[in-house]
Amino acid sequence: MQKISWKSSCSRKDEEKNCVAMLKNGKALFCGATYPAEDTGTSQGSEQAIRIISESFLKRPSTSDEAMSVIFGFANEGIYIMQEPGKLFGTYGAMLFTVQGMARICTAGNSFGYHFRDGVLEHCFHAEVSKAIGADIRQKFAFSPEFEIKSGTNSFFLCSACNGEAVENILPDEKTAVQMTEQALFELVEKATQEFSCSAAAIILPERQRMFFK
Repeated sequence: MQKISWKSSCSRKDEEKNCVAMLKNGKALFCGATYPAEDTGTSQGSEQAIRIISESFLKRPSTSDEAMSVIFGFANEGIYIMQEPGKLFGTYGAMLFTVQGMARICTAGNSFGYHFRDGVLEHCFHAEVSKAIGADIRQKFAFSPEFEIKSGTNSFFLCSACNGEAVENILPDEKTAVQMTEQALFELVEKATQEFSCSAAAIILPERQRMFFK
C-alpha cells in the first residue's frame, strides 16, 4: 500500500488526518476528504471514518452495492458508539473508490464529489438527504451509480464542509458545474477551504497511468 501524488486543502491545521489518498497494488484507489459535523476542535470522527473506510475497502476492494453498504455501516456504527453526551464525533465526507477502472463516489452530509475527463464534467454527486457518518445508528448512505473511468485525463474533486454555507455559497450543483472549466471548479473548491470550515482533495489520473483502466 502506498501514498500517491495528489493535492489537498483544509481549513483545519490537521488536514493530513481529514484527507487521504491511498493506492493498493495499482488496481484499487481510495481518496477521501472528511470534516467534523460539529466544528468543535476535534477531528476524532473524521480520523476514524477515514481509517475504517480506507482500510476496509483496500483489504477487499469492491465497488458493489453490498460492499459499500457493509463498509459504511461498519464505519457508521464504530463512530456512533464512540460518542458520549456532549461529545459528538459525527463526520461529513466525500469519498472516491476505484477498482480496476470502475468507480463510485459517496458523499455524507454537506459534501460534493466531481469527476472531469479531459476537462469536461462527467459526474457530479451530492446526497442531499444524507446525515453525518456516526449521527444515527440506522443511517443509510447513498452512493453514485458505478461508472467506468475511461481513457483520458481523469480528475476528481472531493469537498466536505462542516455546515451548508460552503455548499450554498460556493460549491456548484451539476447544472452549474457542467458549464465550468476544470480549473475554475478547482479554484472554487480551494476557495471554499479558505472561507469556510471544510476540507478538499483533488486527484488526477493521467492517461499514462494505465493501471486504473481495464
